[in-house]
Amino acid sequence: MSTEPLTAEERRTLLTIARRALEHCARTGKTPGRDDLPCESLTERLEEPSGAFVTLRHRKNLRGCIGQVHPHLPLWEAVAQNAVNAGWHDPRFSPVRERELPGLTIEVTVLHAMEPITEPEEITLGEHGIMMAEGSRRGVFLPQVATEQGWDAETFFENLCHKAGLPSGSHRREGVALWRFGAEHFEEEAGS
Repeated sequence: MSTEPLTAEERRTLLTIARRALEHCARTGKTPGRDDLPCESLTERLEEPSGAFVTLRHRKNLRGCIGQVHPHLPLWEAVAQNAVNAGWHDPRFSPVRERELPGLTIEVTVLHAMEPITEPEEITLGEHGIMMAEGSRRGVFLPQVATEQGWDAETFFENLCHKAGLPSGSHRREGVALWRFGAEHFEEEAGS
């Protein structure tokens, strides 16, 4: 997993892949393959495995967000799959309808390597994302979540505990694992 920032062209390519994946699934009901997407200009960086999330918004309101924290797939493929999953498999929302697609804005977050931490104070709000796990319960917040929500550190962690299905204050309990990660976040421009 590279730590080099993506170029402007690589960012545009990933946003185009996400948009085309949504359109393909809306038309066919299937997740697109490489031949269904604009993959002719993939760089080496876009072929590297990487964790990534895709967030869909409608008029700035969350409409779906799904991702993977571990780098199992090439970055372009993770973005394509997560775009489809955000549109049709986020259990918080009804599936996206084809007529909604023009009104959706797509955001992509490419994750950097996870680092285990021992104290919540080891994160910087707005700079680090966090993953918390205990047994099979897990919660993840991307770096931009605290800033977008206007949360302080305590509120950030309390909401993370809730998201993971753990009691309040679990982020300070023994046996609860914490990891921080940086990320690169970008989105479509208005009217794209």
